[in-house]
Amino acid sequence: MRLNIRSSLPASLTLTSLGLPPGGLSPTSWTVTLMTIPPLTSLPVSICLDPSLPQSQNICHLRAVTTGLTGELTGFVVTVMELQNVVFFIQDTVAELQLIKIQAGKQWTQLAEAEKTSEVIMTNASLTTSSVEQFIVFGFPGFQDHESKLLISVIFLIAYLFIWLGNVSIIVTFMLNESLHKPMYVLICTLAVFDITFSSITVPRALAVLMFDARVVSFNACFAQLFLFHAVGSSQSFLLMLMAYDRLVAICNPLLYSTIMSNRVILNQITLCWLGGFITPLIPLILALRLPFCGPNKVMNIYCELASVVRLACSDISVNTTLAFIIAMCTLLIPLAYIVYSYICIIKSVLNIASSEGRVKAFSTCGTHLMVICIFIVTAVGFYISYRIPGSSEDVRTMAAVLQNIIPPLLNPVIYCLRNKEIRDNFVKSVKRCKILP
Repeated sequence: MRLNIRSSLPASLTLTSLGLPPGGLSPTSWTVTLMTIPPLTSLPVSICLDPSLPQSQNICHLRAVTTGLTGELTGFVVTVMELQNVVFFIQDTVAELQLIKIQAGKQWTQLAEAEKTSEVIMTNASLTTSSVEQFIVFGFPGFQDHESKLLISVIFLIAYLFIWLGNVSIIVTFMLNESLHKPMYVLICTLAVFDITFSSITVPRALAVLMFDARVVSFNACFAQLFLFHAVGSSQSFLLMLMAYDRLVAICNPLLYSTIMSNRVILNQITLCWLGGFITPLIPLILALRLPFCGPNKVMNIYCELASVVRLACSDISVNTTLAFIIAMCTLLIPLAYIVYSYICIIKSVLNIASSEGRVKAFSTCGTHLMVICIFIVTAVGFYISYRIPGSSEDVRTMAAVLQNIIPPLLNPVIYCLRNKEIRDNFVKSVKRCKILP
């Protein structure tokens, strides 16, 4: 008995008609139909009998007609008595082939699922990969003519030079005079460092855009600038709250001031301000880096800032903008609320001063401090809120960002130092010591 299977057969075969004709053998051929289950097609099989041989020795030749099927069954040489065994053998073979087919189907399904998974991975990768390698800082959208840019750049340059001059003078005066090494003056010196750092992050880029039309900034440099801008800005907001606390303790609890606010304590608190400021923008920055930037790259601002850059992403930014807005409001409004509270307490204490001249001086100092703080914090709050107001002017928003970066650093040396007699006297001594003044 020989069975050759050239390719896959149907799922299973059933012998539906098999037998000899009544009245004995004859050379006539009878057809045995093998049906497929499920019924796809049939296999007609011819049984050729030789009448010259006894029935037990008769040879049966089975030839599968393969019309309409991919499989072919050939080479059957069996006796009639063994035909049933052949059918059983075919059924067993088909069962094995069915198992192979099932296994192959599972492998094919797994392969298809793997292909789908790879497509999803590739899609996600394409969504999180940014094709933008650089940004274009557009500056003031409404002031693109040469005369306007020249005028604005000159104003920025003069203001930036005065920021450096005033704040460096404070730092040098503090370092050269040991009598100023007290908590209040440590805070003022730290504020001068913040003012120089904060303005240096943004003003040089603004001058490059306005004066030299250097608008192109790399992807990494833009994100580095926006991180430093928000980190130093947040740190300065915390420092202003710490300065308000220092004045509150000094005026409302003067006997306990030296115990509560020592140099060591104030340095630790300043360190916490730096750390808190640099931790605050980390989550919005990480979420922004995960956004796909696939086309638009014009930053509608004078420098790279988170809200301006995130708007250029090619996907949904609602989570980014909402989270950034909440963090910004907490960073700005909580210190502002405490500063206002502390100055209210200070004003109540000042009202108890008998001298009207002392009250006027105290109110003048507190009012000036609050004015500068409001310029810094309230302007920043308005800047972030403007992004959530449809139709807000890009020029107004950019101007608010400029005021936040230039006005407070420019006025702080005047308010905190030149109006302070002790700092003013030590500054004059330092200048004379360096033989700048006679």
